[in-house]
Amino acid sequence: MARASGPSNYSGYNDVVKSIQRAKNAGMRVMLDFHYSDNWTDPGEQEIPHAWVHLASDTTALATELYNYTYKILTDLDALNLMPELVQVGNEINGNILSTSANNLYPVDFSRQAILLNAGISAVKAAGELSTIKPKTILHIASGNDSGLFQWNIGGLINNGFLLSKFDIIGMSLYPGENNWKTYVDDTYNNMIDLKSRYNKEVMMVEIGFSYSRQDITYQFITYMIEKTKQANGLGVFYWEPIARSPFTSYSKGAWDSDESPSIAMDAFLNKSTLSVENIKKSSSIDFNVYPNPSISKIIINALENQVKIIKLYNIKGSLLIEKKGKKSSLEIDISKLTTGIYFININNKVIKKIVKL
Repeated sequence: MARASGPSNYSGYNDVVKSIQRAKNAGMRVMLDFHYSDNWTDPGEQEIPHAWVHLASDTTALATELYNYTYKILTDLDALNLMPELVQVGNEINGNILSTSANNLYPVDFSRQAILLNAGISAVKAAGELSTIKPKTILHIASGNDSGLFQWNIGGLINNGFLLSKFDIIGMSLYPGENNWKTYVDDTYNNMIDLKSRYNKEVMMVEIGFSYSRQDITYQFITYMIEKTKQANGLGVFYWEPIARSPFTSYSKGAWDSDESPSIAMDAFLNKSTLSVENIKKSSSIDFNVYPNPSISKIIINALENQVKIIKLYNIKGSLLIEKKGKKSSLEIDISKLTTGIYFININNKVIKKIVKL
């Protein structure tokens, strides 16, 4: 996903209003992420908005502008009954926020960083005082598996006047690879436990992602990440950015198929049970053949190694439509009466396959 040369056309105020309204209408809670930039920010880029460049060298004035901007956005949203429940003050703030160039990202000026973050967090709290919804504040740092990085970053802020009492949640990102995802998740879990004990704060995975090319492994990764977050009493897991797909973007960590439906990876969020990583790794989508797919009348599930013990077929809303049991090398289900569309088959309560009914 290439960065634009100017301000993004997405996620401005009007776009945010539409998105929050849709989420609220669906009964969902909302996390709003202030990037404080004309484009998105991350550990490699924290570019100051063009409109604030003249304040870059005046930390006090810049903090005032950041406070006023944050406060106005939130109070305007609250006037529309769209106050978010969670607010990130900055995105992946490993380096200096509101930098004039990538060359100014490091070393981190923790004194300046603390002043700016304090302004943003104070604005969130002040806006919340006027609302029936009191947003929780999130401090978001990337590389959730790196405990030393978090201690260095948060410790540096605290030592320079950061208002520890005013922020509520430590947000974490994690983007592992195909060969290290389990180790990364385990290290992130250990970091969660340490952060909760060290700073007495809640933790949340506010960004995770994995290569679109291996949705079967992505499913395993998400499932294990959710389980370990639950074990650490974390608040939740967000996937970024699931609906990104070709040809609209070159971003390689989406989880949406070309037919504009969720890939099997997203079913990890529908599965309410937990699995040990040993069970996850023992069974993958390559253990079963599902054919014909697409189909008009029937689907056959063939086990390549073990047995097909139970099949559950769900619609895209997660409603169970068909359940069939048996201890056979192959099971067949009749889908002739289903309406045309996309469905998901859960095999042995471990493997998810997407099917298309013609």
